[in-house]
Formats: sequence, structure tokens, C-alpha cells
Amino acid sequence: MSIEPTPDSPAAGWILPEQLLTADEVARILRATSARAVHRMRTAGKLPGVRVGRSWHYHQQDVTNYVTTERKQNEQHTN
Repeated sequence: MSIEPTPDSPAAGWILPEQLLTADEVARILRATSARAVHRMRTAGKLPGVRVGRSWHYHQQDVTNYVTTERKQNEQHTN
């Protein structure tokens, strides 16, 4: 039995928990100095996050999009 939502189900488009990363996990992926740096990216509007209880979590695709955007901006500044 699949737990994936069908396109017409009320859960369609929801982010599944296994796709969410903690700030510590994102920091390790980005080789950031700390989870606090990840939170600063969120508050600056550079990396969207979702609050689950008292913790912030980040979608894997948003982290990928952040890296892509930063890379493009860095290439523009170096050319």
C-alpha cells in the first residue's frame, strides 16, 4: 500500500517528512558554520523553512534551489 498522495487527494502537494531536513542537516550539506547560519538564511528570505512544533525544517528541493541561485549570483559577480 502506498502512502504517497494521489494528485486529487487533499494531501496532494504536501511535503512528506522524509523530504524535510533539520537546520543541522542543512548546515552539513552546505558546509555552513552552524545551524544558526541556516536560520539566518531563513530570516533573510534566502531559504524557505517550515515550522514543525518548535523546530524549523527545510525541504530538500529548497536547499537545492538555494545552492543553484547562489551559484548563478556568484557567476554573475565574477564575470
